[in-house]
Amino acid sequence: MVSALDSQIDYLRQTRTSWLSIGRNYNDNDGAARGPSMIVLKSRLNEFAGEMGGIAARLTAESETNHLEDSRFMYMLGTSMAAWADQERDVLLVHCARLGQTNDPSAVFSQGRELFNLGLKDVERFRLVVAVLEDAFETDVLATRCESAQGRYKRGLPVLYGDRGLSAASAPENGLMATFFEGVNLNGNVIERKVATPRIDNYAPGGRREQWSARYDGDIQIAETGDWTLQCASDDGVRLIVDGKSILPENAWSAHSATSYKADLKLTNGWHPVVIEFFQGASDSKLQFLAGRKGRDLLEVPLPWLRPPSARQSRPAIETNIVLSAAAREALKERVHGGLQMAAAAPALVAPMTNEVENERLGRLVRGETACRPIAFK
Repeated sequence: MVSALDSQIDYLRQTRTSWLSIGRNYNDNDGAARGPSMIVLKSRLNEFAGEMGGIAARLTAESETNHLEDSRFMYMLGTSMAAWADQERDVLLVHCARLGQTNDPSAVFSQGRELFNLGLKDVERFRLVVAVLEDAFETDVLATRCESAQGRYKRGLPVLYGDRGLSAASAPENGLMATFFEGVNLNGNVIERKVATPRIDNYAPGGRREQWSARYDGDIQIAETGDWTLQCASDDGVRLIVDGKSILPENAWSAHSATSYKADLKLTNGWHPVVIEFFQGASDSKLQFLAGRKGRDLLEVPLPWLRPPSARQSRPAIETNIVLSAAAREALKERVHGGLQMAAAAPALVAPMTNEVENERLGRLVRGETACRPIAFK
C-alpha cells in the first residue's frame, strides 16, 4: 500500500503542475482554449479520489483479518482516508470552477496551489502511517516464525485436554451467536443458528421474509474506559441489552420503518456481554449495530470487536500425572533431540530466541540433567 500511496503522491503533484500550467497560460478572453485543459484536470481529480478510495477500501477490508489492536486502527484509518479523498476532490473541483466567476484569476490560482500543497501533505501523512503499519506487520511475521519453531519443540511433550484424548485448540469465530425464530416473539421454532455480525438487509432466514425474530448474543470489546454511544438502526423492532441492562427506548420494540435508536453509557475497557433482539413483521427488514466514543461519529461495529458466548470459555488448567515407560521416555527424548537440531525458519538475529526460553527445559531433558516427572499443562 505504501507504493500505491507513492503513486498517488506523484499523481497529485502532476495534477498540481497541470493547474499551474493553466495559470501561466491563462487568458481572460480565451476561455475556449483552456476548456480541454480544465476537463482533463477535473478528470484527474476524480481519478485521484477513486484510487485513494480503493486504497482506503483495502485497509478497511484487511482490518477484519488482523489482530484486534491493529484492526481497530486500520478500520478507522481506512474510513478516514475514504472520507478525506472525497472531500479533497470536492474542494479542488469547486475551487477550479471559480475561474469563470472571479475578476482576480491570479488569486484563484495562488489559492489553488496552496490547496494542492495541503492535499499533498495530507497524503504524505497517510503514507507515513501506512508505512509504520507495514513495518509492524513484518515484525508480527518474524514473531510468528519464532512461535512456529517453539511449537515444533513443544510437540515433543504430551499435551492432554480433558480427562482423556487429544483436542486441538481452535480460535473461536468473530461475531455474535445469532438465533432466528419463527414468529415475532423470540419463542417460535428455531429456523437458523450461526455466528454472524448483527447486520440485516432484507434477510430471509430459511426463506422466510416476514414474521420472524432473531437474538444476537455474545460480547463486545470496548477499547478504552469512558463515555460511549451505542446505536441500533432497525426496521422493525429492536432491543439492545448491555451488561444485562436494556438501554434503548421502549418504543424501539415496535413495528416501524427504518429508525435509529441510541443510548449513551459509561463503559470500562474490556469485554461486555451484549444481546441484540430483533423482530421482522412485514415488508422490508433492516438491522445495523454502531458504536463510537460519545460526541464522535458512530461507525458500524467491526467483526473483530465481537465474540460469541463460546469464546468466553477458557480451557481449565489440568494437572496430569503421567508416568512414562522407559521406551516412551527414550522415544520422547529422541524426538525432542531431533527437534532441537532443526534450525528455525527465522532470520539469524531472531532465531537464537527460540533456544533461550522454553527450550531450556527441553535441553536439560535431552542432556539427561533432569528426570522426566509429572508436568502441569494449561
